[in-house]
Amino acid sequence: MLRCVECDFSLHLLCGRLPSFIKHEYHVHLFTLVDSLIEDDSEEYYCDICEEKRDPRICIYYCAECRYMAHVNCVISKIVEVLEGDIGDVKLITVGEWNNMAGEEQQIERATHDGIERKETLKDLISELSEDETEKLKQLFDWNYNDNALQIERFGHLQGGEKHDQEDSDSNEEFYADDEFLRKFRKRFYDPNEIKKIRLKLDSSELDLKLVNVEGFKIPQTLAPVLKDFIAEYGNIFASHRRNAFSPAMRNIIYFIICRLVNSICRTRVIDITEDLLLHWNCQLYFVWVTLDVDGISFLVDTVWELFEVYMGLQIKRRENDWVENLPKKIEKLREKLNKYEEQLDQVRANKGLAKSDEVKKCLEKASQFHKWKTARNLLFRKL
Repeated sequence: MLRCVECDFSLHLLCGRLPSFIKHEYHVHLFTLVDSLIEDDSEEYYCDICEEKRDPRICIYYCAECRYMAHVNCVISKIVEVLEGDIGDVKLITVGEWNNMAGEEQQIERATHDGIERKETLKDLISELSEDETEKLKQLFDWNYNDNALQIERFGHLQGGEKHDQEDSDSNEEFYADDEFLRKFRKRFYDPNEIKKIRLKLDSSELDLKLVNVEGFKIPQTLAPVLKDFIAEYGNIFASHRRNAFSPAMRNIIYFIICRLVNSICRTRVIDITEDLLLHWNCQLYFVWVTLDVDGISFLVDTVWELFEVYMGLQIKRRENDWVENLPKKIEKLREKLNKYEEQLDQVRANKGLAKSDEVKKCLEKASQFHKWKTARNLLFRKL
């Protein structure tokens, strides 16, 4: 944790910029900062300094020549030494940020040169929409300019994928076929009525994002490199679109939604994809592709649908592994119950011929005098 006492400002080490390379006494070569590293398919990864397991999703310092890797915490003394001293030619980078992302100062400078006022934000962009466009946008997003603590809102039964899966795993329901499991989630993924149940909220941190100009479009500064790479790879989706189909403000909003989606997809590892996240991606895609009828994004549709298949395949494998692991335990518990019931049955049979108390005998004798299918009338009218 880095902290400025004077400003009362704290920052996680991994949330700030780190030296792109360092020199450490534990290794002869320079270490380079990498966002993540999966060196093989063993699914077990270690730090070569402390020899403890490491999470492949978390950045490390790495020597590619020797395939030597180190936890950030294991070289923290050298990182602090660089940050506190003369940085020199050491470039500071933020792990996980988009490739070729420019620094904040460069983005603001570019925005000023392109004629966009620094104070213009996403909130301002939304206010430029027509009444009809605003109503359409409300089909996807809710926002409140006065709320500083908005979170993603989930409607109906939408829950986090991992939690949902865990509930299925721990339930007492009988195992059902993979096709049935797939069918249930596919309905939520493809059914328009299910998709429309999901609406997202724009929080204040997004509404207050400064806008910059990229290829003639206004985009939040944090998504500028995403839009730049997107247009370079796929071109301007509005170049061949119906003329005047959208206002300039709505085109900017559409690119904001697309880049927001692309950024989320590109920052998410397959292992971290959840049912909840897939549904959020899909509802944004549905809004742009179906509700707004925007052409030129079929490749994005294919990508999200393919991720759906990947996710479902992993969940089916996990379910099968869970059942293989848990069924023997359930069978053993049932065996224990069966043995207990058999012991109880033996006890009942053994006690059936044993001597009984006078009270028990009296009850049995009374029961034998009355047919069980008759009413109790004979007790009231014995002489009739």
